Amino acid sequence: MIRNMHLGIVYAMPMEARGLTKSAPPRFQPLQISDHCTVIRAGIGGSNARRAATVLRDAGVEALLSWGCAAGLDPEIEPGTIVVPTAVLAPDGEKIKVDQRLHSSLCQALSGGVPIRTECSMSSDSPVVSRQQKAMLYQRYAAVAVDMESAAIAQAARSFDLPFAAVRVVLDPAGQGLPEAVIQGMEDDGSFAIGRCLRCLLKRPSDVLGMVSLAIHSWRASRSLQRVARQIRTRTI
Repeated sequence: MIRNMHLGIVYAMPMEARGLTKSAPPRFQPLQISDHCTVIRAGIGGSNARRAATVLRDAGVEALLSWGCAAGLDPEIEPGTIVVPTAVLAPDGEKIKVDQRLHSSLCQALSGGVPIRTECSMSSDSPVVSRQQKAMLYQRYAAVAVDMESAAIAQAARSFDLPFAAVRVVLDPAGQGLPEAVIQGMEDDGSFAIGRCLRCLLKRPSDVLGMVSLAIHSWRASRSLQRVARQIRTRTI
């Protein structure tokens, strides 16, 4: 285990902070939640993630962790599965390995809970919304999950000479696409515009079943994230 390392955790959406902190601070405002852990909300996408990582570096953290939900690419992965990848693929295809000691420490801290997958994950510049996109990415890259921030945080950590790792929980599985209402409701800061989502549902009532299914998967993913957060907060990484 790596002892007494001040870990900086970057997350995109307020719901991903459940279990880490009781309140969601404003975006890009670091919040120290323990002697050895500071969190920050970046919002969605690589540029926001890089900015948040820089703020954490300036706040004195000694390692960076990409945290939150991801889309499943491997058809065998169910919602709620924890992904602690050994490497992250950037949108340009660059493969960035995580810090081995930090990765091992995280896997030890999270052992005994829900299943953990440690294969390579990847990042995308835009949301991966369809089953066809997921299948294509899995076939081409063999990555088990995809998000929009991990590679940018990994690149920032490398430029700062800081250890990097990622902990992601699968929300939407490979066999499920994102309803258009969800896509329309996404905000850059990671929040969700309910009104815009409802207006989209009125135009596309067929999305209702997809929204219900996604809500169930979101509940499972949130429970997994909260369980992981408790394990990280109660053990020294």
